[in-house]
Amino acid sequence: MITPYINLAIKIKSHLSHPIRIFSTIAGCLITSSAMSTTYVYIGTPYTSTTYYTEMPDSSSQGTPPSPYSPEMKVLGRFTTTNRLPANLSTPTSIAPAPEGANLMNDWQFNDGVIEYTKNNSNFTPLGTQGSPTISGATVTTDNLGNIVNYFFMMQSPQAPITVGQIFSSLQLSKIIWGNGEAIQYRATCIFPFPNGTCNASYVTAASPDDILISHNSTEAIWSSFDTLPDTGEAVSGTASTAIANIAANDGINGVPATLGSGANAIVAMQGTWPSGISLNADTGAVEVSQLVAPGSYVVEYQICDFKSPSACVTSSASLTIAPPTVTPPTVTSAPTPVPTLSECMLISLSALVAGIGLTGFLKRRSRY
Repeated sequence: MITPYINLAIKIKSHLSHPIRIFSTIAGCLITSSAMSTTYVYIGTPYTSTTYYTEMPDSSSQGTPPSPYSPEMKVLGRFTTTNRLPANLSTPTSIAPAPEGANLMNDWQFNDGVIEYTKNNSNFTPLGTQGSPTISGATVTTDNLGNIVNYFFMMQSPQAPITVGQIFSSLQLSKIIWGNGEAIQYRATCIFPFPNGTCNASYVTAASPDDILISHNSTEAIWSSFDTLPDTGEAVSGTASTAIANIAANDGINGVPATLGSGANAIVAMQGTWPSGISLNADTGAVEVSQLVAPGSYVVEYQICDFKSPSACVTSSASLTIAPPTVTPPTVTSAPTPVPTLSECMLISLSALVAGIGLTGFLKRRSRY
């Protein structure tokens, strides 16, 4: 029962830079970063040149894909891990949820322009379905920083189990490990369930007119990785100041610290609407607070993107505490107690009185002798 699908893979082979075998269907992409996690982001290229099938085996066409797909669409995707992927994975390693892999993926979201694949509505194909006992529908190799180098991803929706005769869709993304490129199968019919409840698909046939198979040689697709942590800052109301010197200072891009300005590897921008008087300097990452911002607590969101792949972005946040202005009580200086003064006449009279008292005392002492 697998043979028809193998033939299908051979049919696609000539349209990709390397063979892609399709044993199931694929799709994918989108997630938000959070504290103490790494987000891996995939950016595909537009479907401007594809090979597609609406009836097998002899109905392939070249060009832009048929409806509901369109040439401006592309695959976007991402997944999160608690920590960065292990570095120097030279052997293809399954990172899929257990029991199919090392259980390194916390969440995922991929989108092919029509179908979205998430942790809640999709599964990866199991180990062994791509001709190797170590390759699953979420398999990678990495460089010395834990960035993705080669990869094979294959997702199916709806979530397993998919039963014989059931309609499902699938997305495949691959570089080196199992060919190069992307393959989308839209509204396929399950003919052979895999052990984990995903499924092998049927040929695209006239009997299933909605079934479309698209092969897209997307060799320019890019993976980026982000390590972000929320920021905090303080300022005082009534005084213009910098609450955070660089909002990207504790973030990482592709395994190294994020940098802005000259030689940048990152781009930052405000996400959503920020409170009036609070702004972000995109060149330096500084969060500026004007003197007009009222005391209180504020949370703002910002976007950080990969400079070499500006569409690859994640969202993080910063918490600001604006303290009331410090009120200094006025300094009260006591005036000195004035020393009484006497007029000239009073001074003469006082002097005479003192002299008289002194003379009287002298005469009394002389009379004793």
